[in-house]
Amino acid sequence: MESKRIVVLANSIKKGGWCVAGREIGHDEVCTDNWLRPISSDPEGTLKPKHMVVNTGRPLKVLDIVDVPLTCNVNDACHPEDWTLDRQEWQHVGVFDRKRLPELEEAPRDLWLEDRPDRVPCIPPRCRKRRQSLYLIRPKDLHIRWSREYKKHKGYIGYRRRAVFSYGGVEYDLGLTDPVITDKYCRTFPNVDEPPNELRLPFGDECLLCVSFTPKLNGYHYKVIAGVLQLQRKFSLIPRFLRRNA
Repeated sequence: MESKRIVVLANSIKKGGWCVAGREIGHDEVCTDNWLRPISSDPEGTLKPKHMVVNTGRPLKVLDIVDVPLTCNVNDACHPEDWTLDRQEWQHVGVFDRKRLPELEEAPRDLWLEDRPDRVPCIPPRCRKRRQSLYLIRPKDLHIRWSREYKKHKGYIGYRRRAVFSYGGVEYDLGLTDPVITDKYCRTFPNVDEPPNELRLPFGDECLLCVSFTPKLNGYHYKVIAGVLQLQRKFSLIPRFLRRNA
C-alpha cells in the first residue's frame, strides 16, 4: 500500500455512488499538476460509502486535503489518473484555502475537441492527442439547465442536469454531476412537455469547473462537469456610498 495526499476538487454523482478526483499535494504543501482519481473494484470504479471512510467520521467534502490509501495505478491510457483504492481509512489532513484556487487553474487550448463538444471517441490510446481526462478551467457565461424528459429507448422519464458555458470560443453543454450544486438549485423539475429551467449561478463566472470524461459508453467517453468550485469573493475597500463615483 502507498498513500497519496490530494486536495479534493470533485466529489460527484456516479451511478449510485461517487467519483472523487483531486490534485496531488507535495509535502511542501504545494499542489502539483498531477491529477488522481481513486477507483474501487466495483463496476466502472464507482465509489460507495464503504470505500470512502474518513478518519474524522464525517463525509468527504470538496477542498478537503486527505491522504488516500492506494495500491497501484490502473495503467489506463484513457484514464491515466485512475488508482486502485486500498481498503483503509482516508486520513483527513486539512482544508485547502479557497483563496489559493486560482493557483490550480489550467488553460488547455480546448476540452478534447476530437469529435463533438460533449464527447470523446474511444480511439486507441496511442492515437489520443492528450493523455489527460481531467481539467480545472475557468468558464465564460456559465449557467445551469435542468429538465425532465422521456427516454424512449429506456421507456421511462429521466432527469437532465446540464452546465452550459463557453471556453476557448466554443460553447459546451455538458452533464452536471456536482451534487452540491444540483441539490441546491435543481430542486423542482418542469414537466416533460415544458421547456427546461435555466439559472445563472449567484457567483456568475467567479468559479472553476472540474471537467472530466466518463468511462467508455457506446463507443464514447462523455464529458461532464464533476465539480463547480466558487472562487473567493473579492470585496472592495471603497465605502459603499462612494462607489458610484469611483
